[in-house]
Amino acid sequence: LDYAVLNSVESYPFAKAFVRRSVPNATYIHEFADNMPVGKCFWSALFSDLIVFSSETVRDSWLNIFTDMRFDVARDTAVIAQRELRPGVPSRSEFKKARNHLSRLLGVDCSSRRIVYGAGNVEWRKGVDLFVLTAQMARILDPEAIFVWIGDRRNHEDIHFGVWLEKHLKEADADNPSGNLFLLPAGDYYSDLGRAADVLFLPSRLDPLPNVVFDAISFGSHVVLFQNATGFDDDCYTPFEKIVRVGYGDLVS
Repeated sequence: LDYAVLNSVESYPFAKAFVRRSVPNATYIHEFADNMPVGKCFWSALFSDLIVFSSETVRDSWLNIFTDMRFDVARDTAVIAQRELRPGVPSRSEFKKARNHLSRLLGVDCSSRRIVYGAGNVEWRKGVDLFVLTAQMARILDPEAIFVWIGDRRNHEDIHFGVWLEKHLKEADADNPSGNLFLLPAGDYYSDLGRAADVLFLPSRLDPLPNVVFDAISFGSHVVLFQNATGFDDDCYTPFEKIVRVGYGDLVS
């Protein structure tokens, strides 16, 4: 090999092998240091000839580690966005077809309802509990709005999160056709959900540059997410008017 390109901090064991064989290597990093083991971050930085970050925000989260290592950030790092935001608009027929499909999936007439969706694994970091809380508040403020979360790994036996989420879902009357909150497992209907929706709400507490945001923009949806929780605070993304950034205390508004 003349050189190697590695993806994520999880690839650091391979970097050691390349160093042993004097193969230059670069690592593409799209993880916040805040929720990664320090050791993985340290070894990734130590063994990589170049670290390329997915956003300035993600790189900033590594600065304490780099300071401890006396790492030359200016020389040995760069930032390259992982994808380009490409706005799209579904045709009227695509929109109608998507809404009809969603109506069949939920057992609710979605033709004239406001639809807010979330997407990702059902876990604490993704903020599914915040999505549920928002749906409960919106039921009073906007009774016609429907909230739909699509994603896998829902586990009612997980004592750290799943047990409490199930309790929360029960209180929110989830998956009741007369309610406003529904959960779907990941599936081929993900695209139809995105095309049928008005907005993607990304309640993640920490999520570098999740692909669901790029998808939502391509579906023609607006996006609401938290400030300082993603890489979408970077200057290259702030001009996009369809991405709205809110603070944690602004959920109700």
